Amino acid sequence: MENIWRTLNNEIPIFLAEIIDKYNFSVIKISDLKTALVQDDFSIIISIERFAAIAEYAFVGADNHIIVYSFDNFISSKFNEQDREGLTNAQNAEEWVSNSLIILKNGLLSKWKAILKGEKGWITDFEKSPWFAIRDATEDEKKKLENDLSINAD
Repeated sequence: MENIWRTLNNEIPIFLAEIIDKYNFSVIKISDLKTALVQDDFSIIISIERFAAIAEYAFVGADNHIIVYSFDNFISSKFNEQDREGLTNAQNAEEWVSNSLIILKNGLLSKWKAILKGEKGWITDFEKSPWFAIRDATEDEKKKLENDLSINAD
């Protein structure tokens, strides 16, 4: 039996179709609860958690290892009421995560077009922010993003 979190992960391409289409992202399922929107030199990784969808930014660093910026709090700090339009009156975890995906889509489209276009200027502000967080890629992320996707360091 499919659980709601796996189902929501499978529906990320539907929730984020406008971003995927407009900015020509490829979609790669990393795991049962994680999907990546991929461009040539970066990826936005969406993780489905119990009550939210979390966004991270992955790229290949100078040492040819994938680096992941946990930038969800940073980007969401700019979201506003406009980005919360179209939400349901969430009564359960599935609806909370669905609303989180809607907010993420709306917020990226309204506040973070530069990220979606592949621009890197926002990184300086992120690195100086109180939300700066960095981690190494998981084994699943490494397999999918390094071997299958041709994300190359320049």
